[in-house]
Amino acid sequence: MISLDGEVHDPDAEPALSFANGAANCLKQFPSPQISRPLGATLGDTLTKAPAEGGLGLGRIGSSLVIAVAMIVLIAVTSLRKRASIRPSFAPSDGFSR
Repeated sequence: MISLDGEVHDPDAEPALSFANGAANCLKQFPSPQISRPLGATLGDTLTKAPAEGGLGLGRIGSSLVIAVAMIVLIAVTSLRKRASIRPSFAPSDGFSR
């Protein structure tokens, strides 16, 4: 089949391409929970264990607060760095104030 833009399209190939694209997305997203869950569990165990057992002894609430603060700081730093990298630079004569 030839479309209006002159390209040849095979309607039988579209389902296969759609399936391949979906499989690629699945393979990209699959490792994240398998990596993040054990890391989070290890961090939580380290924060909640008693110091005699090699932990910090913060308890559940203390460890939750530490993790929440760390997440907020990392998100804020990442957001600010991204914003600074995409901020356009204007020439001094363009009339924009800095």
